[in-house]
Amino acid sequence: MRRILLAGAGHAHAWLLGSLAKEPIYGARFILVSPAPRQLYSAMVPGVIAGHYRRAEAEFDVALLAERGYAEYIPASVVRLDAERHIANLSNGREIAFDFASLNAGSRTEDATPGASDYALSVKPFERLVDRLRVVSHVAVAGGGAAGAELAMALRYRGGEVTLYADRTPFAPELARRIERRLRKAGVDYRRPLVRSYNDQFSRGRLSFNSLADLLAGVAAPSGTSIARGATRRDTYTNNLGLYLQDDWKVNGRLTLNFGLRHEYTGPLSEKSGRISNFIPGAGLVRVGQGPQVHEEVRKMCLESIVSKNLERSKKFYETVLGLELADRPDFGFPGYWLKTGDEICVHLASQDPNKVRDQFLLKKHPKGTHGSGSVDHIAFLAQNPEAVRDRIRKNKVEMHVRSFPDAKLFQIFLRDPDNVTIELNFLGEVVDEKKFQGEAAFTLNRKADARKTR
Repeated sequence: MRRILLAGAGHAHAWLLGSLAKEPIYGARFILVSPAPRQLYSAMVPGVIAGHYRRAEAEFDVALLAERGYAEYIPASVVRLDAERHIANLSNGREIAFDFASLNAGSRTEDATPGASDYALSVKPFERLVDRLRVVSHVAVAGGGAAGAELAMALRYRGGEVTLYADRTPFAPELARRIERRLRKAGVDYRRPLVRSYNDQFSRGRLSFNSLADLLAGVAAPSGTSIARGATRRDTYTNNLGLYLQDDWKVNGRLTLNFGLRHEYTGPLSEKSGRISNFIPGAGLVRVGQGPQVHEEVRKMCLESIVSKNLERSKKFYETVLGLELADRPDFGFPGYWLKTGDEICVHLASQDPNKVRDQFLLKKHPKGTHGSGSVDHIAFLAQNPEAVRDRIRKNKVEMHVRSFPDAKLFQIFLRDPDNVTIELNFLGEVVDEKKFQGEAAFTLNRKADARKTR
């Protein structure tokens, strides 16, 4: 006698057992393995959630169905299948020998997305879904297939505020449009974009160098280098606002007009700690929600320490001319300021007045009268929006000089701070005409001044 293993009580096996009840197959022994003696019929689950059916009406008796189909029923799950030995290991510890095996256990919802197991409820198993959806208020449904659309409309019928997220649809274009119209008519907030996340297992990265000279110069090999930038888990969110007004106007007994007005605002994708940025050519990484300017035409550099003769005058220069912002600074034991662009502290101003603590840690004496940048030729910033920077410099009546390199798509502005430290602003990806940028008169004046200096 052939032993036929039926793993799972899905649609196919339910129909098979139903047909066996009418026309038994002699000479074969059927064994049905399914974890629960009663099971929800999947096609009726949306009706149960909407309240059209009681749960008992949507369930079928798995054990009774197996009995009527002349099959042995075992309440368990198949945990391992050995195809070579024809042995199935069950969750209750038993081993079942078989000649043929049919798998109809259904699918499982993937919950590998960070946070899914903690904050989301998977559709399967249906029994758990129905048990937990007892109170419906605000629900987000991920996935726009047939199951997702039916579930969204069922939840909406039950009175919930429902948002359906789907970045693709399995339906033909015309059918997809009809389903979308039906969802919106039912009051489901249907959204096509879907935010995806990834997890790189917190890799620490690797730097490879082609030679000792490259190692000493800090030039890594692009093909063999990967750099980890910390944990990629992100607590992302969007702020959405929706307003919907509707009214009915009964023209006569046979005609009623329905008017509706809907306004929606979807905010940018944000992260709780502000760790999401967009890459914009010519501007670099720009934090989401702040736009391409971070006040910010002056964007980024490493921390530079400047010993100033007049702290307040220097602070005002970096705030008003370069647009930097004052940052919280610890008490180092000597007067000074930290200035930042965005969240990055890039300038440390310290007073030139004699101070033992400062001279001990900065390892350099700075008596009154120190002028210029000493051994440092200049400090450089990455910047953007050269016209805005020019206008700010002119407003504060600071002299500047410019250079343009069209072939390299590089534009530069040079100026000096109150302590005569040269500052270089680099605008990457910018092709700027020097004459138009400064104006003909300013361009001629600067050229004459440069000529006098070279004589």
